[in-house]
Amino acid sequence: MSQEKNVAIEHISAALRAKGMADVNSGHPNFRVLVDKGVPLDTFEGAADTCMKAAPPKGFN
Repeated sequence: MSQEKNVAIEHISAALRAKGMADVNSGHPNFRVLVDKGVPLDTFEGAADTCMKAAPPKGFN
């Protein structure tokens, strides 16, 4: 994996943790596919907001 992808994964993971997601599995295959496809950070953040508003809060699955 390229250094650029690793930086993107770490940046996205940090942003999700900042949104309140305690457990971000940056090695999950679905997470990696989304990063590989170029899904923008704001899309991940929007999904995190939706997950955190659920009762009880949900993760990405």
